[in-house]
Amino acid sequence: MKKISKISLIGLTFAASVNLLAAQSFEDDMIFADDQIQLPDVTTVVSGDTLTAGKSSVPELDFKLPDAGSTQIPLPQMPTAQTSEVQDTDDQIVAAGGSKEMYVEGLIGAGYPGFFRGDFTVYKNSGDSPFNTRFFHESENGYSRNKAANGFFDSTTLLSGEKQINLKYTTFNFGAEYSTASNGFQGLSDSFYDTTQQTLSTKDSVSWNLPKGFGIALEAEGQWYNRYSGLIPGAAQLYTPQDAEGSVLFLTPEAKINWENDMLHFGIDMKYTYEALISSVDSSARKTNVHRGLFKFDSLFRNDVVTVEGDVSALIGNQLNNHKILVPFNLGVTVQWPMAGNYGTVFAAGGMSSTLNRYSELERKFRFASLNELPVESSDWYGQLKASLPVTSAIKLEGNVDFKTTAFGNGIWEPQYSSASTAWGLYSFLPKNRTELNSKVAVSFLYKVFTFTLDCYNYLIYVPADQSPCTIKLAVGVQEPKGIFGGGITCAESLGQNVDFIPNVGATFFYRVNDSFKFSIEVNDFVKLCTGGTRSYNGSKYISRAENISFFAKFFF
Repeated sequence: MKKISKISLIGLTFAASVNLLAAQSFEDDMIFADDQIQLPDVTTVVSGDTLTAGKSSVPELDFKLPDAGSTQIPLPQMPTAQTSEVQDTDDQIVAAGGSKEMYVEGLIGAGYPGFFRGDFTVYKNSGDSPFNTRFFHESENGYSRNKAANGFFDSTTLLSGEKQINLKYTTFNFGAEYSTASNGFQGLSDSFYDTTQQTLSTKDSVSWNLPKGFGIALEAEGQWYNRYSGLIPGAAQLYTPQDAEGSVLFLTPEAKINWENDMLHFGIDMKYTYEALISSVDSSARKTNVHRGLFKFDSLFRNDVVTVEGDVSALIGNQLNNHKILVPFNLGVTVQWPMAGNYGTVFAAGGMSSTLNRYSELERKFRFASLNELPVESSDWYGQLKASLPVTSAIKLEGNVDFKTTAFGNGIWEPQYSSASTAWGLYSFLPKNRTELNSKVAVSFLYKVFTFTLDCYNYLIYVPADQSPCTIKLAVGVQEPKGIFGGGITCAESLGQNVDFIPNVGATFFYRVNDSFKFSIEVNDFVKLCTGGTRSYNGSKYISRAENISFFAKFFF
């Protein structure tokens, strides 16, 4: 098994290298048009027991090359002050004009306790050789006045590259990424002091834009994921081999055919997925590799008022809970109309969905948990209703209701944080049949240079492992009319059983020096920061990284 792991790693590395080298040979044939790319800033948003990136703070950079077939790559911008309508962003650096082809954008920040972030992107967005490379690192040493030496730390590092080649009728996309993430066990494991997750992936495609609206695309994605734990010297070997180390190979080739005009779209998608557990496993682990085939037909009709979309698929595989074939389908309708100087929108959809739970995605999403087998399909009957109503030019109402219930016994995969962990400190994943009824209501109000938003999230029947039963969030933002300085305050309160009732308060302030530089200060979970209190990680025995104060500098040139 170790030999297979090494071969897989070498193969994926070689493939990514060949892709990036091959891209260089096409440079003389490329055609690209100048335009602009939106790279909005994002703000820290509080949600239950965790902090997530929102839409108004210093951002993580996320430059993307355009989709296959596109001939436009925009430049990054930062928004100006809000004046006439409710907007999602509140500050930005304005990209300088001119014919410059290569750009550098970066962010560096540090804070207490032991926080550091560096995020740098270099890209060329026009001419005959567009590309994008990114380096990102973020870490925090010490939570809630606990020392990093005692296991209270985490870090994430990412290196990625993308390149697009546009010929007259053909578009090539090449991409490769390496990431690693580590989390300390906070002294709560008898065997491990930390766990590390490494991912090496490549995603490539070639598409042909044919006459009469036809198009063909071939895509392929490959990923090698490895998770291993740091062993405490002299500790008893209580853990299983799979809990100490997990390694998975994921491959998926795909072919697409489509036709479209201004009002209609028809497409055929054929996709095969293979996932294999290639690390040493204990006798209780399921060793069956996943084979999954999907044949999908989708269609769309749109005009100025109505968009109707639908799809139906034939899904076959060896991990469908004793079913040989499933038939997922979806039907959705969107209606929009002029309203208060903008557009009101109503969207309704329903059907049956089925997705493959990827080993790497589940373990990266849920910390302090490990999978002892390859997770398989999750299928749901579902319905969804969304509405967005601009009552006036300054007031906007949004809401949605989602219903899901497990179909064909293919339940969702989540860690059992409410149960006791193993002696070696890890939580187990189990499939679970459930019924969900979730809702969200949001109100936005703009008054001169002030923006007020109120959100309410509810999980009425089943509460996912990473959510609270009810969360109410209030945010107030202000920005100087020319966008030179501004800031905001957020406050979130979680309600329900087994939640922390102390409100999660955050604040941010920025100052834009010129079109290329901006400085900001950000405070997360102010109450806990002052009192030294802690927040549980999703109701587990571990605490989450939540409270800090940070200083950031962002540049673009």
